[in-house]
Amino acid sequence: MKTKIIKIIKVTVCVIALIALVLYCLLGFLLKYRYIVHCNGDAEHISLIMSKHLTNESVLPKEVLEQKDLYLFFEENGSGAYIKPCELFPDGKQTKEELSHKSRFYVIHFKEGAVCEVWNTSSEDGLQESDLRPYDLKEQKKQYGHIYNDEHHDVIGYWSSAAE
Repeated sequence: MKTKIIKIIKVTVCVIALIALVLYCLLGFLLKYRYIVHCNGDAEHISLIMSKHLTNESVLPKEVLEQKDLYLFFEENGSGAYIKPCELFPDGKQTKEELSHKSRFYVIHFKEGAVCEVWNTSSEDGLQESDLRPYDLKEQKKQYGHIYNDEHHDVIGYWSSAAE
């Protein structure tokens, strides 16, 4: 009788452990996918808000926006978005628009006056020119890493008007 009870306990523990493992893997997959979709949604949100703000508020002169290709690097610093120093703004430029509560880096690609691509990240390293290329979900999943570490901050959110 004792051996039957011990076998039942062992089987029950194994079944519970298997169910817990499956739930852990499923949760990790769902959280990874949710975070990546959130990053890409943030990139789309940035495109909508900043295109309206930068064109309607006359932050950028019309002749600047109508250039063939224009990449602006932004850093959000709590008091708005800061355009990093570049050829157009040697000292940088502060805008009033604030999109998140955390420090965030993003790059907006304007093509003939319209926003055509946006990249964003919450990584401490920010965004480099080498990061400015299209991203697909498979590549973003690799950037995310595993649910049990903090690599997910290196995910680069991406939005493109061509994808719509």
